[in-house]
Amino acid sequence: MAEFGRTDGNGSDDDFDDWKPPPPLPEGVKKEVVTESETKNWKKPKAGDDVTVHYVGSFLDEASVPKKEPEEGEEKKDAEGDDAAEVNKMFDSSRERGEPVTFCLGKGEVIKGWDLGIASMTKGEISKFTIAPEFAYGEVGNVPAIPPNTTLVFEVELISFVSKNDVFGDGGCEKCLVEEGSGFKHPKQGEEIRMTYKVAQKKEGTVIEEKSGLDYVLGSGELGPLQKVVDKVLGGMNEGEKCCLTCIKDYVYKDTAYGDITIEIFFEKQYEVSDCSLMQDGSVMKKEIKEGDSEARKPQDGWKCVLRVEAATDGVDPLPGFNGPKDLTICCLNGNVCDALEGAASEMKTGDQAVVTCTKVKQCCEAKLGLADLVSSGISKVVFTLEMLEVVKGREVYNMHDEDKVRVAEIRKMGAGNAFKVQRFELALKRYKSCLELLGQSDKLSEETKKESKEMKLLIELNKAACYLQLGDPTSALTSCNVVLKDDRFSKKALFRRAKAHQQRNEFVEAIQDLEKLLELDPDNKDAMLMIPQCKRSLKAADKESQGIFGKMCNGLGKMKQTGRIAPEPKKPERPKELTEEEKTNVAVTFRIEQKLEIGERLVVVGGPDELGGWDIEKGLKMTKAQLPVDLMAIARARESNKPMPQNNTWEAMIDMNESEGRVEYRYVHRKKDGDHWEDGDKHVMQLAAMGSSRVRCKDEWRKAYSYDG
Repeated sequence: MAEFGRTDGNGSDDDFDDWKPPPPLPEGVKKEVVTESETKNWKKPKAGDDVTVHYVGSFLDEASVPKKEPEEGEEKKDAEGDDAAEVNKMFDSSRERGEPVTFCLGKGEVIKGWDLGIASMTKGEISKFTIAPEFAYGEVGNVPAIPPNTTLVFEVELISFVSKNDVFGDGGCEKCLVEEGSGFKHPKQGEEIRMTYKVAQKKEGTVIEEKSGLDYVLGSGELGPLQKVVDKVLGGMNEGEKCCLTCIKDYVYKDTAYGDITIEIFFEKQYEVSDCSLMQDGSVMKKEIKEGDSEARKPQDGWKCVLRVEAATDGVDPLPGFNGPKDLTICCLNGNVCDALEGAASEMKTGDQAVVTCTKVKQCCEAKLGLADLVSSGISKVVFTLEMLEVVKGREVYNMHDEDKVRVAEIRKMGAGNAFKVQRFELALKRYKSCLELLGQSDKLSEETKKESKEMKLLIELNKAACYLQLGDPTSALTSCNVVLKDDRFSKKALFRRAKAHQQRNEFVEAIQDLEKLLELDPDNKDAMLMIPQCKRSLKAADKESQGIFGKMCNGLGKMKQTGRIAPEPKKPERPKELTEEEKTNVAVTFRIEQKLEIGERLVVVGGPDELGGWDIEKGLKMTKAQLPVDLMAIARARESNKPMPQNNTWEAMIDMNESEGRVEYRYVHRKKDGDHWEDGDKHVMQLAAMGSSRVRCKDEWRKAYSYDG
């Protein structure tokens, strides 16, 4: 018996090759769900998938049932008599045959109503579809079983479907889902996974390549001719997923006799890679091999843990002298193991297994493992294989009283100081930050303890600045010094360390200013007296080098017309004169921002203080285009590459504000040509308290903008 639902060449002439089921169903296809599928079966088949269904087909009404003529010798029955023939509205059933039907969805192999309706189902669902003639067999019908212009009813059960996908859209590689994975995260280029794959000839079944448990980095090129296809497919797979690819002849292996091939892929695991270095600079990267107890906690500062070091290699070969495997008992961040292991241990839970790669070999020198002298060995990296055996839970911060937090912070500060003395600056900095986090959670303190906490915070900021200077991060050191000077502008250590930060940033004028201010407070400070001549020599050398560069540029470019104003050479710093009382409490503020304006538009700074108009745009501080030195090198590069000349889109405004304003909020306003429409950016903040006779430079970004119509 013919399988109904299939077109058999007598159905619609529609071309289904590129057809995709549009939601919702058209009026001619009505759906009634008889049995819902399980909630876990949320996916629906799409065009190109192989679907397997059971169905029962029937006519909508008795009038549509074809009249069956009696066979020869059979007596014709009276339809109105007691022996009237029973009208059977069902015309076909796969259930009666005991064989489900499998076909490719959306390719015109069945009537259009099936292609549309089944695409709306999920696995295990049973639905009844009432299908109008134009979505069934139309005006032609399927004679003699289906008369023309007949509405049909199908009860369909979607038993299963095999998802297929044309990977590149060229018909050369088709993906077939074998087993679904879990989760929603897909691997990206540069990420590492574990996979198994097998390549075989489709016809003969001969295995061409096969690898099991392969650790593979997407985009690494390790798979040779398989690279393009496998990377593309893996980028859409989930962990635990299995699929099979079918590639046409020569699609992967060029000029071979393999013919069509199949590639079976099992995406076993996606490795979680995280930065566990103390400075979060990417020098110590942890790749999780096995996750331990999901309910367990990572060790906090001062907690004890037991870490097993299974192996130590240079990435290939074992390190000479390594005496493991060995179990190390660690008091977290107390410095009793090397920095690389300190960082890794603080990011592992009980039962976690990981491979840790460190590119700063000095941080891996650990005498307990026989690795006391790695620096002289000439290796470029160290790879540890680790397992966290136990984490002994210590006292939780949230269980401490505020007074206790101050005491614990004091102990941690002493530990950080000990680390600094042995030149473990990264570990010291990590502990200083831990102290500040602890003190930041202490709100309800007695006046005496509150004062002690404040003094400790300032001291920690000073020590942080010292760490940053040793680690070559003068910008962060500058920030820490400013925190101290905002509260105590006469801090000698803060002035000296800020001067060193300026020196490292090649800001020699600012460094000299800080040093001279320090000498006013401490005329016998030998360090400042030695450092000032160094900064002056460096400033002179920098000026001379700049003049030499500009001279060569001018000789090379010839005579050029200068439309901008060249900034004068930096003057040698003069000893500051005695300031008046008003000048001592004033802060010179420069607002500066990059913003391209059209002719007729302008920029304004507005804020809370009267000097900034009290948020009134009409009274705000108007900005003018900054006078910048001509960048001859940029002009030369533009001429050589035939690109537009560099434009000056820097706007600035300068004003004196009193330090009594304290914390000042402000924002930039872009006034349009019509004057009634403007845009403003997010609020910015500056702190003027305790900064009298200083200068604040606000080099801001516009950030997101809001538009208003006045």
